[in-house]
Amino acid sequence: MKIFGFSNKGGYSGLTVGIECDIRNGFPGFDIVGLPDTGIKESKERVRSAIRNSGFKFPQQRVLISLYPAWENKSGSLLDLGIALSILLASSKVNPKEHSLSIMTAGELTLGGEVVPGPQALGAVSAAEKAGCRLCLVPFRTDNTVAQHITNLRQAYAVCMKALETPLSAMLPAREEEQPVFTDVFGMEEEKEALCLSAAGFHSLFLFGPPGVGKTLLCSRLNLLLPDNDSTTSDEVTRIYGCSGLTVPGSKPQMRKITVDTSAIRFCSSKLPGEGSLAHGGVLMLDEVNKLGPKLTESIKTAYDSGFSGLYPARFLMSANMNVCPCGCLGRPDAVCTCTLHRLESYWKRPGTAFLERFDIRIPVKAFDIMSADPSLAKPDSWYRDRVREASERQKHRYREFDNVNANGQVHLNPSAVRLIAREADMVSRMAGTKSTGQRNLIGTVTLSRTIADMEQSADVKEEHINKALELRRYGFGDYYWKEIR
Repeated sequence: MKIFGFSNKGGYSGLTVGIECDIRNGFPGFDIVGLPDTGIKESKERVRSAIRNSGFKFPQQRVLISLYPAWENKSGSLLDLGIALSILLASSKVNPKEHSLSIMTAGELTLGGEVVPGPQALGAVSAAEKAGCRLCLVPFRTDNTVAQHITNLRQAYAVCMKALETPLSAMLPAREEEQPVFTDVFGMEEEKEALCLSAAGFHSLFLFGPPGVGKTLLCSRLNLLLPDNDSTTSDEVTRIYGCSGLTVPGSKPQMRKITVDTSAIRFCSSKLPGEGSLAHGGVLMLDEVNKLGPKLTESIKTAYDSGFSGLYPARFLMSANMNVCPCGCLGRPDAVCTCTLHRLESYWKRPGTAFLERFDIRIPVKAFDIMSADPSLAKPDSWYRDRVREASERQKHRYREFDNVNANGQVHLNPSAVRLIAREADMVSRMAGTKSTGQRNLIGTVTLSRTIADMEQSADVKEEHINKALELRRYGFGDYYWKEIR
C-alpha cells in the first residue's frame, strides 16, 4: 500500500506527495525529510498527539518520514493524515509494501484525532485520480466514486486496513439520486423544450414575462438538465472550489446566482475565484438581469467570451430573466400596464443589445393557468435528460479535436472550431438576411440551428432548423415583446 498526501505547494493544481515511514531501533525521535516547511515540521506534535488520543500507541523507536519527490518544497497542514497513517501502518503487523493499493489522503489533524479540511483539500480528489489512486480519504462529502468521507484518524485507519482485504466497490458510498427537473412544473411544454435546447447545446437562455409566471423557477432548473461534466472540467471545478474553501461539487454542474447586490469585484476577484469561476462547467443565473450594474455586466461579458474570470477558468452557461415592464402588469390578462412607451423602451435597453446578443435563446414566458394544464402532455424527467444527453454526446464527438469546446454553444471559445459550421453559415446568411448581421449573431444562429438538428438526430442542418433558431433568437434585434402585446 502506498500513501500519498496533498500539499498546498503548487498553487491552483496543488502537489501530490508520496509519504514513506521507516521505524528503526534507536533513541526515540521523530524526523521528517523531503523539504518540508515550518507548518509540516510542526505537524510532528499534532500527529503524535492525534495518534495517542485516538487510542493507538506511538512508536518508542526512531521514526523517519520521507516526503517525495525530494526536490520539491512542501507546505501546508494537509499531509497530517497521510503521515499519521504511514506511522500506524508501519507499526502494524501488516507490511504495506506487499500490497499494490494506493491511497490519497488530505486532512489536518486536531490534537484529539479529528480530521478537518484545510485550504485546497478539494483538489486532492482530482490529484488522486491523476496519480492512479483507487481511494481518496477526505474530510468532506463528495459524489466522486474515488473519494471516501472520513471524520477521524481511527476511521481512516480502519478504512485502510479494510482496503487491504475488501474490494473497493464494497466500500464506496451509494451515488445520490438525480434531482427532479420538471416534476413540479405544470404545462409550459414550449419553455421546457427551450431549456432542453439550451442544455443540449450549452446555449445561454433569456426568459422574460410578467411576474409569477415561472421565469426564475425555470432558470433555476437548467443545471439539472446538463450532463455530468467530463473528467477535465470536473478536475478544473474541483481545483477552483479548493482554492475557495468550498465543498466539492463533484461532476454535477453547479448553479451560481447573480442578483442585483452582486458586485463586479465579487464576480471576478483578483485573489480567490469569483462567482464566474465558481459557475465553471455549470450555469450562471442572472436574476432580474436588467437591474445588474454596467460594470458587472461588462465583467460577465468578458468572462463569457474568453472562458476565464481573472486567473481561473469560467466556461459557464447563462440563464437570465426579467419582467416585461417596470410596473409588472404588461402581459397579464387580469391587469393593465400603466408604463409609458418611453419608460418601456428605456427599461428594455438596460441590459444592452450587446449583452442580449450573447443569449442564443430568448423567449417570452406567458401567463399560464395551471388548472388548464393537460396531464397527458407531461413527460418524465428521464425523457428530457436522455434527449439532452444524446445530443450532447454527438457534439462532444464533433468537437473532440478542439480545446475548451464540447458543445455547439461554446464555438466562440475556439475560433478554429468555426470552420466546422462554415456550410451552415452560408445557409443562414442567405435565409436570415439583415437578421444575421454581425459575426456573433451569425455564429449564434448557426450553432443553435445545429443543436436543433442534433436534438432531432439529423445529420444535416435543414431550413426548418434555421427558421426555428431565428424565431428563438428574434427578441433583442429591436422586435421587442412589449411592442407586440401592448
